[in-house]
This record gives sequence, structure tokens and C-alpha cells, in this order.
Amino acid sequence: MNLLSENPRAWPLVWLLAQIGLSLAISMLLAALYRKFSAAAAGGSDTHRSFWLLALSVTIIFLTMRTSIVTGLTLIGALTLVRFRNPIKEPEEIGFILLVIACSLTVTVWRLEVLGTVLIIASIVLAVQTLRPGVFTGSARAGLIILTLPSSQYAQGGPSLTRVLEKRLYRGALEGFTENDGEIVMSYTFGGLPQASFEDLRNDLLDQAPGLKLNVVFHRTNST
Repeated sequence: MNLLSENPRAWPLVWLLAQIGLSLAISMLLAALYRKFSAAAAGGSDTHRSFWLLALSVTIIFLTMRTSIVTGLTLIGALTLVRFRNPIKEPEEIGFILLVIACSLTVTVWRLEVLGTVLIIASIVLAVQTLRPGVFTGSARAGLIILTLPSSQYAQGGPSLTRVLEKRLYRGALEGFTENDGEIVMSYTFGGLPQASFEDLRNDLLDQAPGLKLNVVFHRTNST
């Protein structure tokens, strides 16, 4: 029998539980992808903790709407009264929430080929975006590196420091240069810096300027 029959009494219980179970499983998968690839999750966001509740609610609502339009519209009206206590600040959080809803809707109509295609494409795009920062975001930067050293050392090893930064930083670009009271402060933005490359970068910079002070700020911690 078809789970989406107009007569709810015709729904096989096992078939109904299978749809709900699949929807919950997909929400858990998307929560794992969110924790792995999202910059918002790296910043402490817990949006993914509600993915399973969102998926369950959407699945039940739209299964109900298939059998009773009036009841479904009533539930949708009730949802309009719900608001987020804390505003969602990151665009990617909206994207993940919409993806959870889309996958839940796809489960309710049992279009598994569409569901599988969407999940595969989303996983590949997220992986590429993480491994190759800037591919989809253009000028987006993963972080900022700040170098502080005496002017005398910069006069001796400035060109060598620049060559090291150009070699070690992915999509590195000079952001700022300040000289004041015999001290040089240089800042470079970069698109990616794996942990192993960071150690090599640090060692090479200290070899060129032993008195160097190094500060690195990551905007996306999954860039390390």
C-alpha cells in the first residue's frame, strides 16, 4: 500500500515508522555535517541540536497535510507563532535548516533518488569548500596573521619574511603595515593554513627573525 494514501487508516504502521526513522537519520547526518564543516558550529553555535526535532515536526506535519488540509493548515498557522529566542546570524545556518526541511519533505513523498542526490551533492560541496577555502566564497579569508618585530630586524630580513609568507600561506595577501617607535607590525590575510603548514611557517619565520612575535587569528577553525 501507499503510505501517502488519502485514507490514514490504510497506512501500514511499519511504513510510517520507516519514513519517520529515515527522516530522523537524515537529520542526524546533517547535524554531523554541520559540526564538521560549519564555521558557525566552530564558533559555538548549537543550532544542529534541534535538527532532529525540526525533521520530525516537518515530516509529521506534511504527512498530516496529505490526509487533512484543514488540520495541516492549522498546524502551519500555529508554527507562525514560534520565533527564535536568539537570531540566526550565519547564512550557512539558514542553509542547513532549509536542507533539513527539504530532506524531510522529500522523505514524505518517498523520492529516495532525489534525497540521495541532494545529500551527495551537499557533502561534496561542503568537503571541497573546506579543503579548498575560497573556491565558492571568492575573497573569503580563513584568518589573519600578525607579525611584530624590531625595525632593525625587518631591515635585514624583510624580503626573506615576505618570501616565507608567500610560500607558506594559501591565498595570502598583505592587509596592513605599520611602523612606530622602532617596531614593525605586518598583517596578512590567508585563505587556508593546515596545522602542519603552520608549524613550518612558524619555524621559517623565527629562523629569519628570532625576535619576531607571531599572532594568528582563525575566522574558521576548520581551516587548520
